[in-house]
This record gives sequence, C-alpha cells and structure tokens, in this order.
Amino acid sequence: MCSNSVKWSGFDKRLRGTGNQKKSNNPNLHCCENTFYQFSESIDLVQNRLVQWMGTSGFTMNKCHLKPFEFNETGRGLIAAMNIYAGDSLIEVPCSLIITSRTVMSSYLKDSIKSFRLTPLAALCVFLVCERCRGSSSPWHPYLLTLPYTYTVPVYWPSDLVERLPVAIKQRVLDQRKTVHKLYNKCQKIFNDVGQFCDELKDNDISIQDFIWAWGTVNTRCVYWLQKPDPDLEPDGEDHYALVPFLDMLNHSHQAQVTAGYNERSKSYKISTDTAYSAGQQVFINYGPHSNMKLLLEYGFILENNPNNVIHIGEEDFLSALQNHRDVSFLHLIYDNDLYNYKSRWFDCMEENYYVSVSHKTATRGILFRLLHIKMQQFQYEMQDPHDPLEKIISKLCADYQQIVRLCLQGM
Repeated sequence: MCSNSVKWSGFDKRLRGTGNQKKSNNPNLHCCENTFYQFSESIDLVQNRLVQWMGTSGFTMNKCHLKPFEFNETGRGLIAAMNIYAGDSLIEVPCSLIITSRTVMSSYLKDSIKSFRLTPLAALCVFLVCERCRGSSSPWHPYLLTLPYTYTVPVYWPSDLVERLPVAIKQRVLDQRKTVHKLYNKCQKIFNDVGQFCDELKDNDISIQDFIWAWGTVNTRCVYWLQKPDPDLEPDGEDHYALVPFLDMLNHSHQAQVTAGYNERSKSYKISTDTAYSAGQQVFINYGPHSNMKLLLEYGFILENNPNNVIHIGEEDFLSALQNHRDVSFLHLIYDNDLYNYKSRWFDCMEENYYVSVSHKTATRGILFRLLHIKMQQFQYEMQDPHDPLEKIISKLCADYQQIVRLCLQGM
C-alpha cells in the first residue's frame, strides 16, 4: 500500500450509502447518488488550494464561470457562479495542467515505460500511482488530493453484489476485473524498476487496490483529447485520455450540449456550452449517448430515465435460465440445427422503439418463448436494503431486463 494513500477499509464500508440521501425527482440526474464517493479534501479546500495551485500555471477564475459544490443528488459537482448563456465559455484549463500520455512520457517514468511497452491507459495508471506515492514531493499533489479515493464502478463492488447483476452485465464486470488485474501484474515490474531511482517509491509496496484506484480515476474522470501516437507506447486504439483538474468535477446529463476540445489560440482545453444555466444551477457536460450498462461499467452510475438505454439479451442469459430450471424435457423437440440458430442470435432491444431481432424458425421461437418465461421470473429482485444506492442500481437494472423480456414475449 502506498504510504501516502488513504487506507482501505473493506468494500461494504466504502461503497454503501449512509441511507439519508435525498431522493431526486429530476429524471436527468443519475440514480446512483455518489455521496458515497470518498474524498480526502473538503469542498472549500478544493476551491482554495486547487485554484491557487492552478493559478501558478496560468489558470484564472476570470475565464471560469463555475465553482465546486456538494449536491444532494449527484455529490460533488460544479455550480454556475453567474448566469451562463448558450455559447458562453465554461472553463479553460492550460495544457501544462493536463495529464496525458505526453505528460507521462516526459517524466522520470519514460525509460521504464518504454522498456515494458505499456498502452497509454496503463501508462497513465502507473503515473498516477507513482505520483500519489510521492505525496507532497509530487508537483501534482494539490490535484491528487482533490480526487476521490474510492469509486462506484463495479470493479470495486463486493462479490455478493456483483452476483445479483443480470448475467450479461455480471460477465462484463468479471471481464473488466480480469483486465485490470492483468494490467496490474504487467505494471508490477515497472514499479520495482522505478523504485531503484526514485527515493519516494523505494519502500512502497504498491497493491492491487492502489492500481484499481488509478484505473478508476482514468476511467471515470478523463475527457476526450486525441493525442498523436507515441512510438514508445503500445498502440491500443486511440490515445485520447486526458485528466483535467477542476474541469473533471463536471457531472453528466444526456441533455447537456457542449463543445469541448483543445483550443490552439489559448493553448488550453476549453469547454463551451450550448445550454443556458441560471446562477446556482448545476452545470453538466455530456459523456456521450451511453446505455446504463456502459455508464455503470465505465463511470459507476446509471440514469433513471435514459433515452440512450439499450438492453442486450445474449446467449448467456438464456443458458443461465436453463441452468436454473429443472424442467428441460421440452428441449428434445428442438432439432440441433434449430438450437444452433437460436444460440447464434442476439437481441438488441431499445426502449425507444422496442426493436427486436429474432430467428423466424418455429422451433427456435418455441424454445425462446419458454426460456423468456423462465428468465422473466429470474429477474424478479427484492432489495435487501431500500436505502442502499448500490441495491437501487441492481434493482433498476433487473427491472429493465424484466421489461424487455416481457416485450419480447408480447412480440412472439
């Protein structure tokens, strides 16, 4: 465990809510109240210390119409400090304050990362872990103190909660965990290598929890800024990760319309809004047209009324239903080729138009009809603690799946 990091105290204690959050009636706000994100800095310290530190690199509040605020519905976010009109600039952050792969490859980590050929994502994770371990010696220390030290992405969830997720989502969570652990195992050699020439890292035993924190930070807080490929990094799709202090406190709404990206004139990352806000309102950006599964896996929350929601009912859902149903005698009526056709198809059911793609073969329709009945019963979920935010997420996801299964039955 990094000597300068906040100690971990078990999954349940970190992730479960206090039970006293106010319920939001705003359908645009996510139903996972991130008041159980845990921060090491108060909102006042963020406002003062972070802004003061950023000011030494050219950041000025004169170009920022926002200030940090703790919201009942969404936790920490940014509020409009004055009336904001469509077309206004929300914030400009100088490039020197932004952490990208270019930042990493210009640091003391360059040679080690080059030797082990990391992806841009892994390189950023290594950089964050190492800088966090350096404590006040790190030039990024004032920014790192503003970051949560735990996140609500399912990688953090205890196994009993993961088991209650719909099968398709649960499998994605398990795959995600394997990916993170695989990255950590690869990066351990780099941590040992860096410790040989960085005094602050010599005696630090960087754990999987430390690495998951870094991965969660990159995954949940980065904005999109496409970088030129670095020949010393392993190519893994686009290199578009950028951590932007202060700006990364903006929360998501599917209704927000913004223009964001690098501004050549000001040499900064700039966000302008096409949505007007009154002074005192929370200001949002749009992370993209993501389904609830995508939002949960990548950011740790879901939307109560998400117009972009897509439910994927795949082969694993039906096979799981079979394994949990004793009466499978009807399967002898299904020819092997028909069963093959069934197993090779997916359903993409969108809440907006309820489009369902199915096989036209009568035998396949028969097995699906029976399995869907079984599956609808399986998605019945009773919350053990109605005040637990994570229980609310699972209940909502199961209800969505049950609704789509019911629609499938109606269309057969």
